[in-house]
Amino acid sequence: MAGVTGAVGEALRRRFGPLVPIHDKPLSAMWGACGGEAVLKVYRRIAPTERRDREAQASALARGWGVSAPAVRESGSQEDYSWLLLDAVATTAPQGTDTLRAFVQRTLALTAVLQQQPGPACAGPGWLSPEGSGQSNSDALLDQLSARCAGQAWWDRLSGSLATLNDEPPVYLHGDIKPEHFLDDGHTVHVVDWEAAARGPAACDGVDAAFHLLRDLIYADRPAWPLDSGRLPVTGPVAAWRFVRWLDRRRPDDLALVATTDLTGLIGAGDTPNVLRRLAQLITVARAAGVPR
Repeated sequence: MAGVTGAVGEALRRRFGPLVPIHDKPLSAMWGACGGEAVLKVYRRIAPTERRDREAQASALARGWGVSAPAVRESGSQEDYSWLLLDAVATTAPQGTDTLRAFVQRTLALTAVLQQQPGPACAGPGWLSPEGSGQSNSDALLDQLSARCAGQAWWDRLSGSLATLNDEPPVYLHGDIKPEHFLDDGHTVHVVDWEAAARGPAACDGVDAAFHLLRDLIYADRPAWPLDSGRLPVTGPVAAWRFVRWLDRRRPDDLALVATTDLTGLIGAGDTPNVLRRLAQLITVARAAGVPR
């Protein structure tokens, strides 16, 4: 059982039967369980219980709003790990340009549903905010960056641009929109992986989708992207923040690739095509410098 061994692995196997590996990532792992009828997701290392609870809460709320998301069967903890047992859904999807266009359409459909709901009172991680834990939109985004960022020459420019979002009402966000989180079983498109669910500016999910789309194409040596990507609602300040967050979570020296002039240009990009073009250029430069995907 890759990633979870010893007594914890044995306890999970006894409880859920033979476990079939699906993926093993640094912060989580997934297995097919219960004879293929369920998926066991184990959270580890960084705030495993909080991430598990965010996913369970968001998935349940989204299902109540008409989104097809996996139902939670059970949840629990074993030593330093937390886990959810979820209903199994489709795990594969067709690839190619049509799928990329479908990704844009699915993103727009999902964000429309989430943004139609009565908005949360404040921004922050998760969809349920503990009493007295309110944040502004800008603080919710800046808190996701490491302390190293505050010492960079571009920090004031980035934080000032994000402060312009504080007059916008926060909305519910999936928080990690990428093609593999939409699973098509031939009849229904299921939305999975809700552990990054948050409350914040409406542009965040659109920018996240655009970032993942551009990064995946660039790292696959496919620099052209579907024209439909221009339909994604993106803004310069949020795109700049998303680019910084990506580098902030890569190698220690990768943050030095962020130049104030480049970030200022992205922040000030006035329309979607210009934002996407500038963001693609920065990702291309980062790839050439050896930044891991």
